[in-house]
Amino acid sequence: SGADGVSYVSTANLDGETNLKIKSAAAVVQSTLCVDCDGGGVRTDETPLLNRAVERLSALRATVEAEAPTESIHAFNGALVLESTPGGAGDAKRYPLCADQVLLRGTQLKNTAWSLGVVVYTGRETRMAKNSSKTPMKLANLERVVNRAMLIVLG
Repeated sequence: SGADGVSYVSTANLDGETNLKIKSAAAVVQSTLCVDCDGGGVRTDETPLLNRAVERLSALRATVEAEAPTESIHAFNGALVLESTPGGAGDAKRYPLCADQVLLRGTQLKNTAWSLGVVVYTGRETRMAKNSSKTPMKLANLERVVNRAMLIVLG
């Protein structure tokens, strides 16, 4: 988001850490969507940055290749395959993606006005869902004793 492509994320729901983590846009995407200079550093466009990024995003042709869903919240291996860029040639180029470019389900954007992205995993394939486990049944000690006694009496 913004001209620098940096977002701040709270991961307290995932790992309990309250410090904000820095996530950054892939450099090629950031430069394609948000740079407003003509090559010589002269500003050529007065359109607000978010509007310009959304407009350029609609002209972008790309594919995201991602690893199979895993439980790890600290690692990600993938690639962005740009088929064409606005005003660019049609040669497909591959750019690596890592955990710094991924916002996981359960994280919260902080101190960040906006962010554009692509959904990679949904439903049970999200890392938060893969790390969740069934809640153990909570019983008082007295209930356990009564349950065992009932099994003995009825069994």
